[in-house]
Formats: sequence, structure tokens, C-alpha cells
Amino acid sequence: MKKTNLQKNAYDILTISYIQLLEFKANMLLHILVSVMIPLGFMILLELIVGNLTEIDKIQFMSGALTTTIMVSSLNSLGQEVAADRFILRLKLFITRPVNPFAYGIGMLIGTSYGMFIGVGVILAYSILVWNVSIFGSMINFIVVLLLSWLSLAGVALLVGANSTNLRQAMALLSVLSFGLIFISPIYYPIENLPTVIQHFARIIPATYVAMGIKNCILGRGIFIEVIALALTTLFTMFFSAKKLHWGAR
Repeated sequence: MKKTNLQKNAYDILTISYIQLLEFKANMLLHILVSVMIPLGFMILLELIVGNLTEIDKIQFMSGALTTTIMVSSLNSLGQEVAADRFILRLKLFITRPVNPFAYGIGMLIGTSYGMFIGVGVILAYSILVWNVSIFGSMINFIVVLLLSWLSLAGVALLVGANSTNLRQAMALLSVLSFGLIFISPIYYPIENLPTVIQHFARIIPATYVAMGIKNCILGRGIFIEVIALALTTLFTMFFSAKKLHWGAR
């Protein structure tokens, strides 16, 4: 029996996400190191450096660690996989199969998010059980911010992966971005601690709004500005990534 478009797209999404699951299982230790141990290590190191942490310190460092795991998971996993698909010609195989571009995108988003979910779960568990951090805001708002955070940074990863001229360049750019933004963005400290000129630069970096949105959710504050910024980043990066990939046989 011939599949409907909806059934075929669902099958393609499951197939692509399963391919990524196999890759995740094959390199699980590396993914856990990047998505879990690095951000968790930052939290423990900062606790050792600062000493007695206040509640605000814990929330700031927790927000920074969550931002780190989302950022390195999206840039290292999604961006590098899209770049690899382009340059090892697997993307041409998907195109000529044919696979709907949206099915490909959704499948890749799902399939490269496993490490992120593990990392977010571990950091939340450590923060709540060890640091006794309480989430005062709405859990729905918290989930919305986490989802938009993932999508906005995934969009940045797609944009880099789609615009790189070769696989080596893509890998280098994504590695520099993933770890460079950790130190450039005010994710482990308030943006107000930066000099005024650098604050203006920080306000155009998506990671800044990820950390601020997560922090405001935990504290029960408003998240309107952060949600708008992350949503616009998602739309902008996804739109130009889709245009650059030139979906279609040539």
C-alpha cells in the first residue's frame, strides 16, 4: 500500500533520527564528555574557586552550565553532522531519495538532541539534589525557554554547517564557536559585570539570552525579551540555513 505524504515524512524523520541515534551510541563516551562532564565540571570548579555559594551564585552557575550543555551539544553534534552530510555526499542521497527538507531538519534536530537531554537532566539533578536550588518560576516557561534555546543555537549550528566551504572549515568554526562563546558570553556571571561597550556586543549573542532566560525562569521573573530574542534568532538562522542548503537535485 502506497504511503501518504504524512506517513512518508514521519518515516523519514524516524529513519534520520535513528541514524543519529546509532552515531550517538557509537560515540557515547565522547558525547557524554562534551554534553555532561564539561558543564558539570565548570559548576564544580566554580564552587571550589568561590567557596560558599549564595543562592544567586548557584542559580547563575546552574544557568551557565545548562547554556553550556545546550550550546556544545547543538554546535558540536548538529552542526558537525550537517556539515558531514554535505561533504560526504549523504545529503545528496537524502535529496534524491527524496526526503522532504523539513523531515530531514526535524530528524536531525531530534537525532542530535540525545546528549543535550542527558546533560540537562544531570545538571538539573545536581543543582536540585546537591545545591538545593529551587525553581520558583513556571515549569512550562522553563521548558519553553529550554526548547527555544536549543532551536536558536541549533539554527546557528545549521547556519555554520550550511555555509562552510569544506568539512575541515566547518569542524574548526563549530569548535571555536562552541567553546569560544562560553568565555565571551556572560553565562556564568551577570551581564552587568561587563564593561558597557562589551555589554552591547554581548546582547547580540544568542547564548546571552539563553542564560538570562533560564536564570529568569528559575527566579520566577519575566522572560518576554529572552523569548522574543531566541525566537527571532531561530527564525533568522533556520531561514538562511534552508536557503543555503539548496534542497533539490542539481
